[in-house]
Amino acid sequence: MSDTPSPQAEVSYLRVIFWSVIYASMLVPLLLFIASLLGRHFYLCEMIGNFRAYILALLLPCALILWFTGKCKRALLFAAASVWCSFGVITPLFPLPKPPAGNEVVKIMSFNVLGENRQHEAVIDRIKQHDPDVVTVLEYTDQWPTALQRLNETYPYRLEQPRWHGFGIAIFSKRPFTNESVTQITKGETDNPFLTVEIEVDGRPLRLAGLHLLSPMHRARLKIRNRQLAEIAELLVQRDVPTIVMGDFNCTPWSPFLSDFMQRVQLRDSRYGFGYQASWNAKRPWMSIPIDHALVSPEIHVHSRVLGDFAGSDHLPVVFEVSLTPAGR
Repeated sequence: MSDTPSPQAEVSYLRVIFWSVIYASMLVPLLLFIASLLGRHFYLCEMIGNFRAYILALLLPCALILWFTGKCKRALLFAAASVWCSFGVITPLFPLPKPPAGNEVVKIMSFNVLGENRQHEAVIDRIKQHDPDVVTVLEYTDQWPTALQRLNETYPYRLEQPRWHGFGIAIFSKRPFTNESVTQITKGETDNPFLTVEIEVDGRPLRLAGLHLLSPMHRARLKIRNRQLAEIAELLVQRDVPTIVMGDFNCTPWSPFLSDFMQRVQLRDSRYGFGYQASWNAKRPWMSIPIDHALVSPEIHVHSRVLGDFAGSDHLPVVFEVSLTPAGR
């Protein structure tokens, strides 16, 4: 009697190996998702959390494969993880309850133009294309005041803080400023100006704040970025006025530190009702994430929010329209 396995046995053995490898590989997105929930405690987990959309894209097919191969309990586990992971990825497609709209609508643009970007005409074209009332320009390096001179007539009101490095900021406006301030955040550690201006909308003040937080390239920079968020929160709560905070936060909606900031200042994400809107990296759109935010107070109605087209920067411009809820509503 021969000890050679039959062809059917070999096929069965290979099938077992194949599915064992498939099931084992499914642990990777599940472990990545679990790690993304620990961003408050571990630097690497905070970085993994930036890619929730891609983790979700891996979890969903795993849930389907498990379900159709009869692994229903495991499928439900992956489905639950997918639902949790979808918050901030799929949920921005659906609008949240909004306050009533006001009469006067203001269009605003926030654009990280990239300090070394030489496509000046493309940047000017994007601004002219959307024709916002207010433009916040990030990475406003020493070349940009001259490069954007053609906009001086359209935007006569300006608060500018150019820098030789990538953390300069400017706010251009068609409307006069009724108040303005420049604050150096994490002074002594970084050179990051934080700008606020106020304009009048429907006879009431609207505060616009522009920021560019430190990129968390390593653990020490992450701690500084988080201190910057905390300092800005303390500045904003000192004056109770409708507020929009916009710019490059260098963190995604899933960062627990951004959530802390939003709760402290009572702001909400303007993306809801308008989609995922991944603004960076515009040069590698297949791996893009939303780190450019426009956070708004409860009394602000967001009419629209879109991303502009590529203009040489690694960021896409964020363009949105808002109004103030009528007083007493």
